[in-house]
Amino acid sequence: MFINVNKKYDWDNLSDDDIVELIEDKIQKEKDKLIHHWEEEGIRVEKARWGRHNVIKGKVKVELPKTVDVSDMTLEEAKAHIETKAPKKKAPKKKSNQKTHY
Repeated sequence: MFINVNKKYDWDNLSDDDIVELIEDKIQKEKDKLIHHWEEEGIRVEKARWGRHNVIKGKVKVELPKTVDVSDMTLEEAKAHIETKAPKKKAPKKKSNQKTHY
């Protein structure tokens, strides 16, 4: 876990209480980041930077516009957003018949 120590703390003289406070703040921030989580589907909705939200399934991440209200988003709506950006299946590569001579 990476914790950014802001300027109000003196890095060289951090007390145990300051360290505990920083860790608790970071853990709470991570909890607040998650809005919806459908574990059986592997889909989650998270807060992103600058007021945006992301729908994530595995390695597929869809950034939603600010106009979308995610507080009452359903699983079906989240699936629909993911399907818009689902990776396309690639065609299999063809082997080259050309021989190389050394």
